[in-house]
Amino acid sequence: MDESLTDEQEDQLAKVLDVLSGIATPALIFESARLRLPDPPWSPHDKKRLQRAFGGVVAASKIQSYLESMRQANLRRLRVGQRLQNLNEEVRERRATDPLSVVLPAVEIPYLSGLQEVEVHTFVIAVNALYTLLPMAARAAGHRIPPGVLRSLRPYVDLRDYYEHPEQRVPGAAHKHALQAFTETENEEGFRMMFGLLIDPDTGEFVLDDQRIDVSSRAVLAVQRIAEDTWAGIKQSLLADMDKYFRKNPERIPDPQSVVSDFQVRVGGLLEQVPLLHEHDRELFERVRDVLVPVRLPVYDFS
Repeated sequence: MDESLTDEQEDQLAKVLDVLSGIATPALIFESARLRLPDPPWSPHDKKRLQRAFGGVVAASKIQSYLESMRQANLRRLRVGQRLQNLNEEVRERRATDPLSVVLPAVEIPYLSGLQEVEVHTFVIAVNALYTLLPMAARAAGHRIPPGVLRSLRPYVDLRDYYEHPEQRVPGAAHKHALQAFTETENEEGFRMMFGLLIDPDTGEFVLDDQRIDVSSRAVLAVQRIAEDTWAGIKQSLLADMDKYFRKNPERIPDPQSVVSDFQVRVGGLLEQVPLLHEHDRELFERVRDVLVPVRLPVYDFS
C-alpha cells in the first residue's frame, strides 16, 4: 500500500536513512537487501536475493582495490618515464664528445621502456576489472550506468587484450592480430622490422587498430571520475529505493538501532584466506635484494 506516514513514522524513517547513509557502500548494498527480507528463517528465494546482493558487495569491495592499483601503476610509469627522459638527454649530450660513455645508458633504455610498458599493462588490467565490476555493483543497487560511460572504457579492455595475448601478436603468429603491432620497412638504408604499438607523436596516445588510447594521468583521472560518479550513484539509488520501499510498507520500518547488522565485507584473496606465515620463517626463507627466496623447501606430510 502507499499511504502517508505519521509524524512518528516520518521521524523513524529519517533516522533509519541517516544510519544507512553513514555506512560504507558495500555494506549498504547488503543491508538494503536484508532489510527488505522477511524475518528468518529465509526461503530459498529469499536466500537467492541475498546472494545477488552479496555479489554486488563483492564487486563493490574490489572496486577500491583496483582503483588504487591503477593509481599506483600510473605513479610507477611516471617515475620510469622520468628516468627514461633523463637517460635519453644524457646519451644525446655525451654521444658527440665521449661515445663509449653512452654504452651503459643506451643498454638501460630498452629495459626501462619494457618496464614502462609493464606499468601500462597493469593500468589497463585495473581498468578492465573496473569495466566488469562497476556494472555488477550498480545492478545490485538498482543503479544504471549510462552506456556511453561504459563505452569510453572499452578501448582499455582492447588494450588489455593486446597485452594479455602476445602469442597472437608476435611477428609470424598464425592469427588475425599478428600484424597489429608489426611494421617493416625496406629502403636504401636496408630492411628493418619493428614490433610495438604506434604512438601518436602529437598526443602521446597509443594507436590500436582505429582507436587512439590515452594512458596518461588524464586517463587515470577520467577513469577515477567514472568510478566516483558510479559509487555516488549507487549510494543515492539505494537510499532513494529504501525511502520508497518503507513509504509503501511503513510497517517494515525498523528500529534505527537494528539497521546495521555488523555485516563486514570479507572478500579477500588467497593471501587473506591462507596466510603464508611460513614465509616469515627465517629457516625456510631469506631476503635477497628485497625478495624472499627459499633456503630449503618445506616437507609436507600427507599421510
